[in-house]
Amino acid sequence: MAFADFGKVAQIDPKSGEDYRLRGMAFVLKGEDDHAIAEYSRWIEINPKNAPAFTARGEVYARKSDNDRAIADANKAIEINPKYIYAYRVRGEAYAHKLEFDRAIVDFTTILEVNPNDAFIYGRRGSANWLKGNYDRAIADFTKQIEIEPNNPEAYRGRSLAYADKRDNASALADYNKAIEITRRRTEARRPQPQ
Repeated sequence: MAFADFGKVAQIDPKSGEDYRLRGMAFVLKGEDDHAIAEYSRWIEINPKNAPAFTARGEVYARKSDNDRAIADANKAIEINPKYIYAYRVRGEAYAHKLEFDRAIVDFTTILEVNPNDAFIYGRRGSANWLKGNYDRAIADFTKQIEIEPNNPEAYRGRSLAYADKRDNASALADYNKAIEITRRRTEARRPQPQ
């Protein structure tokens, strides 16, 4: 029903980029990436100086593992508006998928300079550092992620892997056990209680 409503909106005002944005989002939610790309491309045609439009399309390209197009769209968004931080996230993720970890780390660092409390990005940069073999930097990033989100099991798992690769088995095991404990508590909290 909601998707049909988006269609009506686009018919009412086809020159509104917002209409194409909403339709693109609806296609993303339905898992129809090619249709989402088409809608975001129409949004770009209407307003070719719109950083969020390029970023949205780039994010869908990244979902399709078309990392070169994702990077090209993120580059265009950054060229239009260097302060549009989400474009750096899209580009950083695409670089990470291409195993270009140095470039990913630069983009994630740019985000953290603007938003130093972005726990997710600390985790992404930590993963890139770990995959690159920068274990101390990875541990520092995951530690910062844990400071911001102390109940995030993925942060403990990531740090555990970095400790393990440093042969610090005691720390690796402690973090791994902490991740298991947090996951167990979450599972128990979601389990229906007997009446």
